[in-house]
Amino acid sequence: MKTFFRLSTLLLLVIFYSCSKEELTDTENIENEKHFIGNKAFDAGQNEEELALENKKQWIAYLAVKALQDNSESKLEFVNAIGNKGVIGLEQLFNSANISFRQTFREQFYRFYNNSSEDCVFNSSRPEDRPAPGDVPGGTDVFGAYLYEIYNLDLEFYLPNNFNLLVSTITSSADSLSQINDAYMHESECLVYHNFGFNGFQQNIVIVR
Repeated sequence: MKTFFRLSTLLLLVIFYSCSKEELTDTENIENEKHFIGNKAFDAGQNEEELALENKKQWIAYLAVKALQDNSESKLEFVNAIGNKGVIGLEQLFNSANISFRQTFREQFYRFYNNSSEDCVFNSSRPEDRPAPGDVPGGTDVFGAYLYEIYNLDLEFYLPNNFNLLVSTITSSADSLSQINDAYMHESECLVYHNFGFNGFQQNIVIVR
Protein backbone atom coordinates (compact mmCIF):
# COMPACT_ATOMS: atom_id res chain seq x y z
CA MET A 1 0.00 0.00 0.00
CA LYS A 2 2.82 2.40 0.90
CA THR A 3 4.59 1.54 -2.34
CA PHE A 4 1.43 2.34 -4.30
CA PHE A 5 1.07 5.64 -2.44
CA ARG A 6 4.67 6.59 -3.22
CA LEU A 7 4.28 5.72 -6.89
CA SER A 8 1.04 7.71 -7.07
CA THR A 9 2.71 10.71 -5.45
CA LEU A 10 5.67 10.50 -7.82
CA LEU A 11 3.35 10.26 -10.83
CA LEU A 12 1.41 13.32 -9.68
CA LEU A 13 4.65 15.28 -9.28
CA VAL A 14 5.75 14.33 -12.80
CA ILE A 15 2.39 15.37 -14.25
CA PHE A 16 2.46 18.65 -12.31
CA TYR A 17 6.01 19.42 -13.52
CA SER A 18 5.09 18.65 -17.14
CA CYS A 19 2.02 20.86 -17.02
CA SER A 20 3.96 23.67 -15.39
CA LYS A 21 6.66 23.43 -18.04
CA GLU A 22 4.09 23.52 -20.84
CA GLU A 23 2.39 26.55 -19.31
CA LEU A 24 5.76 28.28 -18.99
CA THR A 25 6.61 27.48 -22.61
CA ASP A 26 3.23 28.76 -23.78
CA THR A 27 3.73 31.93 -21.76
CA GLU A 28 7.17 32.44 -23.30
CA ASN A 29 5.76 31.90 -26.77
CA ILE A 30 2.99 34.40 -26.13
CA GLU A 31 5.50 36.95 -24.84
CA ASN A 32 7.71 36.38 -27.88
CA GLU A 33 4.74 36.85 -30.18
CA LYS A 34 3.79 40.02 -28.32
CA HIS A 35 7.36 41.26 -28.67
CA PHE A 36 7.38 40.52 -32.42
CA ILE A 37 3.96 42.09 -32.93
CA GLY A 38 5.07 45.02 -30.83
CA ASN A 39 8.06 45.55 -33.09
CA LYS A 40 5.83 45.43 -36.15
CA ALA A 41 3.45 47.86 -34.53
CA PHE A 42 6.39 50.14 -33.80
CA ASP A 43 7.46 49.94 -37.43
CA ALA A 44 3.93 50.62 -38.62
CA GLY A 45 3.69 53.53 -36.21
CA GLN A 46 6.70 55.34 -37.62
CA ASN A 47 6.48 58.85 -38.90
CA GLU A 48 4.12 58.97 -41.88
CA GLU A 49 6.59 61.02 -43.89
CA GLU A 50 9.28 58.38 -43.38
CA LEU A 51 6.95 55.58 -44.46
CA ALA A 52 5.85 57.59 -47.50
CA LEU A 53 9.49 58.13 -48.46
CA GLU A 54 10.26 54.43 -48.05
CA ASN A 55 7.31 53.52 -50.28
CA LYS A 56 8.44 56.04 -52.88
CA LYS A 57 11.91 54.47 -52.91
CA GLN A 58 10.36 51.02 -53.27
CA TRP A 59 8.43 52.21 -56.32
CA ILE A 60 11.49 53.77 -57.96
CA ALA A 61 13.47 50.54 -57.57
CA TYR A 62 10.47 48.48 -58.69
CA LEU A 63 9.93 50.54 -61.86
CA ALA A 64 13.64 50.51 -62.63
CA VAL A 65 13.71 46.71 -62.55
CA LYS A 66 10.62 46.61 -64.76
CA ALA A 67 12.45 48.83 -67.23
CA LEU A 68 15.52 46.57 -67.15
CA GLN A 69 13.47 43.45 -67.84
CA ASP A 70 11.33 45.09 -70.50
CA ASN A 71 14.11 46.41 -72.70
CA SER A 72 17.60 45.01 -73.27
CA GLU A 73 18.95 48.38 -74.42
CA SER A 74 17.73 49.96 -71.19
CA LYS A 75 19.55 47.26 -69.25
CA LEU A 76 22.82 47.91 -71.09
CA GLU A 77 22.53 51.66 -70.48
CA PHE A 78 21.86 51.02 -66.80
CA VAL A 79 24.82 48.66 -66.40
CA ASN A 80 27.20 50.90 -68.34
CA ALA A 81 26.15 53.98 -66.38
CA ILE A 82 26.79 52.29 -63.03
CA GLY A 83 29.95 50.48 -64.14
CA ASN A 84 31.98 48.92 -61.34
CA LYS A 85 31.03 51.62 -58.84
CA GLY A 86 27.81 49.86 -57.89
CA VAL A 87 26.13 53.19 -57.21
CA ILE A 88 24.74 56.10 -59.22
CA GLY A 89 22.55 59.10 -58.46
CA LEU A 90 19.02 59.11 -59.85
CA GLU A 91 19.45 62.38 -61.70
CA GLN A 92 22.71 61.20 -63.23
CA LEU A 93 21.08 57.99 -64.46
CA PHE A 94 18.09 59.77 -65.99
CA ASN A 95 20.18 62.21 -68.03
CA SER A 96 20.05 62.48 -71.80
CA ALA A 97 22.81 59.89 -72.31
CA ASN A 98 20.49 57.10 -71.17
CA ILE A 99 17.51 57.78 -73.43
CA SER A 100 16.30 54.18 -73.67
CA PHE A 101 16.31 53.61 -69.90
CA ARG A 102 14.54 56.91 -69.22
CA GLN A 103 11.87 56.22 -71.86
CA THR A 104 11.24 52.65 -70.70
CA PHE A 105 11.08 53.79 -67.06
CA ARG A 106 8.56 56.45 -68.15
CA GLU A 107 6.38 53.82 -69.84
CA GLN A 108 6.44 51.64 -66.73
CA PHE A 109 5.60 54.64 -64.57
CA TYR A 110 2.45 55.41 -66.56
CA ARG A 111 1.39 51.75 -66.60
CA PHE A 112 1.26 51.67 -62.83
CA TYR A 113 0.25 55.30 -62.37
CA ASN A 114 -2.86 54.68 -64.50
CA ASN A 115 -3.56 51.38 -62.71
CA SER A 116 -3.87 49.63 -66.04
CA SER A 117 -4.99 45.99 -65.87
CA GLU A 118 -4.36 44.95 -69.44
CA ASP A 119 -1.67 42.40 -68.67
CA CYS A 120 -0.64 39.93 -66.02
CA VAL A 121 1.88 42.17 -64.31
CA PHE A 122 -0.93 43.47 -62.13
CA ASN A 123 -1.48 40.01 -60.71
CA SER A 124 2.06 40.21 -59.33
CA SER A 125 3.24 41.67 -56.05
CA ARG A 126 4.08 45.36 -55.99
CA PRO A 127 4.54 48.19 -53.47
CA GLU A 128 1.56 49.91 -51.88
CA ASP A 129 -0.63 52.40 -53.73
CA ARG A 130 0.89 53.62 -57.00
CA PRO A 131 3.83 55.78 -58.10
CA ALA A 132 2.74 59.41 -58.21
CA PRO A 133 4.13 62.85 -57.47
CA GLY A 134 2.65 64.93 -54.68
CA ASP A 135 1.37 68.19 -56.19
CA VAL A 136 1.29 68.52 -59.97
CA PRO A 137 0.99 72.14 -61.15
CA GLY A 138 -1.52 72.78 -63.89
CA GLY A 139 -0.21 72.00 -67.36
CA THR A 140 2.74 70.03 -65.97
CA ASP A 141 3.54 66.57 -67.29
CA VAL A 142 2.93 64.06 -64.49
CA PHE A 143 6.13 62.14 -65.17
CA GLY A 144 8.12 65.37 -65.32
CA ALA A 145 6.71 66.34 -61.93
CA TYR A 146 7.57 62.87 -60.61
CA LEU A 147 11.19 63.15 -61.75
CA TYR A 148 11.49 66.65 -60.32
CA GLU A 149 10.22 65.39 -56.98
CA ILE A 150 12.53 62.37 -56.75
CA TYR A 151 15.53 64.43 -57.90
CA ASN A 152 14.99 66.70 -54.91
CA LEU A 153 15.13 63.68 -52.59
CA ASP A 154 18.80 63.20 -53.52
CA LEU A 155 18.46 59.44 -53.90
CA GLU A 156 20.71 56.93 -55.61
CA PHE A 157 20.66 53.42 -57.04
CA TYR A 158 22.85 50.98 -55.15
CA LEU A 159 23.83 47.53 -56.43
CA PRO A 160 25.56 45.59 -53.61
CA ASN A 161 26.59 42.79 -56.00
CA ASN A 162 27.03 44.91 -59.14
CA PHE A 163 25.07 43.39 -62.05
CA ASN A 164 25.27 40.07 -63.84
CA LEU A 165 23.76 40.28 -67.33
CA LEU A 166 23.49 36.50 -67.48
CA VAL A 167 21.06 36.38 -64.53
CA SER A 168 17.47 37.24 -65.39
CA THR A 169 16.06 37.44 -61.85
CA ILE A 170 16.38 40.90 -60.27
CA THR A 171 15.38 41.93 -56.75
CA SER A 172 14.21 45.47 -56.08
CA SER A 173 14.15 47.06 -52.65
CA ALA A 174 14.71 50.24 -50.66
CA ASP A 175 17.08 51.25 -47.93
CA SER A 176 14.40 50.51 -45.38
CA LEU A 177 13.64 52.80 -42.45
CA SER A 178 11.92 49.96 -40.61
CA GLN A 179 13.14 46.70 -39.08
CA ILE A 180 11.27 44.66 -41.69
CA ASN A 181 12.69 45.32 -45.12
CA ASP A 182 10.42 44.68 -48.11
CA ALA A 183 11.93 43.22 -51.26
CA TYR A 184 10.41 42.23 -54.59
CA MET A 185 11.95 39.37 -56.54
CA HIS A 186 11.24 39.84 -60.25
CA GLU A 187 11.48 36.44 -61.90
CA SER A 188 9.85 37.77 -65.07
CA GLU A 189 7.29 40.35 -66.16
CA CYS A 190 4.41 38.40 -64.65
CA LEU A 191 6.18 36.72 -61.75
CA VAL A 192 7.08 39.06 -58.91
CA TYR A 193 7.32 37.72 -55.37
CA HIS A 194 7.09 39.85 -52.25
CA ASN A 195 9.69 38.94 -49.62
CA PHE A 196 10.45 40.37 -46.22
CA GLY A 197 14.11 41.12 -46.62
CA PHE A 198 16.80 39.57 -48.78
CA ASN A 199 20.22 38.09 -48.30
CA GLY A 200 23.51 39.34 -49.64
CA PHE A 201 24.02 36.22 -51.74
CA GLN A 202 21.20 37.05 -54.13
CA GLN A 203 22.56 38.42 -57.36
CA ASN A 204 21.22 41.48 -59.18
CA ILE A 205 19.80 43.43 -56.27
CA VAL A 206 18.71 46.99 -57.11
CA ILE A 207 18.27 49.21 -54.06
CA VAL A 208 17.17 52.84 -53.94
CA ARG A 209 18.53 54.68 -50.94
